Amino acid sequence: MAPTNIPPSRPICCRSNANIGHAAGMDTTHEQFLKIQIDPAFYRSGEHSDIIVRYGSGSDTRERMLHKIVLCSQSEFFRLMLAAPMRESHENMVELHEDPDLIDSAIDFIYLGSLTLPDLASPADVAIRILRTYEIANQYMIGALQDAAATRFSNLIKLNPSLSANVTVLRAAYEDLTRDTHNLQKLIARAYNIWAPAISHEMKSFLLENKDAITDYFFEMARERLELGSCRVCWHCNYQVNVCVTPADPTVENRYDTPVYNAHFLKHCPSCGNPLQPKSLGPVLDD
Repeated sequence: MAPTNIPPSRPICCRSNANIGHAAGMDTTHEQFLKIQIDPAFYRSGEHSDIIVRYGSGSDTRERMLHKIVLCSQSEFFRLMLAAPMRESHENMVELHEDPDLIDSAIDFIYLGSLTLPDLASPADVAIRILRTYEIANQYMIGALQDAAATRFSNLIKLNPSLSANVTVLRAAYEDLTRDTHNLQKLIARAYNIWAPAISHEMKSFLLENKDAITDYFFEMARERLELGSCRVCWHCNYQVNVCVTPADPTVENRYDTPVYNAHFLKHCPSCGNPLQPKSLGPVLDD
């Protein structure tokens, strides 16, 4: 099949030196930096391409005409592979074997600097997709993509703390990630202990079979209980309140079964009426 490049449409940007953004006082994000460096027209057309990346299988085989200098500048994996005396560096063809949709996302990010997620049915599906994207960034050593995926996941957990009790999400975080340099697993455990839901049989089974997870969850549980409460804050007017969410004794045998009732929590700010959020998770940031 003929190689194709069909990323999202984006205006063509003028090229200039990497220092222009800093010299002009611009706050250059990763995406802004790439807009200075890489003309998306080359990505769309494959013009001046010097390597083909092939992935997928059967009728879903995909090929992209790409540029070594771009891949190597964003991915340590490609830099090491193409610098070594390997078949790929001589034949100018690289074959990848991961999920083709995730590879598409990673390549789009390398060239365009933005992480676009598909429309998915539930927050759990979104969380799993982000974690899988984070793992692709792990495998291909794309540091900026790791950062972007970690930020998305952090914001998602803040908006949907119940994901911290979703065992499918937990398995993706604890069993499928080869590295967790952004402490996403600990973020999940922290959200669970602040949210304090009743523990399900499925959740108990998962924790018992996963030593890393149970370590994180018990650590966060002990930390919260020793502090005797969790500060909740209104991010609109900075009103704060400490609410006791767990018993003080972290050694009781029925620690998981201690009832925490919804009525125990102050839900809205008495000053301005906006929702209160756990301060230890921080405010939810825009993407």
